[in-house]
Amino acid sequence: MSMEGAPSFLTWDEIELSESYLVCCMFQEAATLSSSIIEQLIEKNGKMNEDNCELGDMLESAAMILVQSYKDIGRHQKY
Repeated sequence: MSMEGAPSFLTWDEIELSESYLVCCMFQEAATLSSSIIEQLIEKNGKMNEDNCELGDMLESAAMILVQSYKDIGRHQKY
């Protein structure tokens, strides 16, 4: 899904969904979605070429979900 010209609430909805996956212990789903969100936001930021505080907040939220998901995936792997 292209983020160019897309309203920012779509990204916030996706971030909320990835957070819901995390809360429901669906760690792989949370990691996959948050990683995709980060890629989309970085691409969008490169095209905008401006300082956007909301974009930074979205990146930070998605990154925190990604880090926590990877941490929890490691905890739940069988060795």
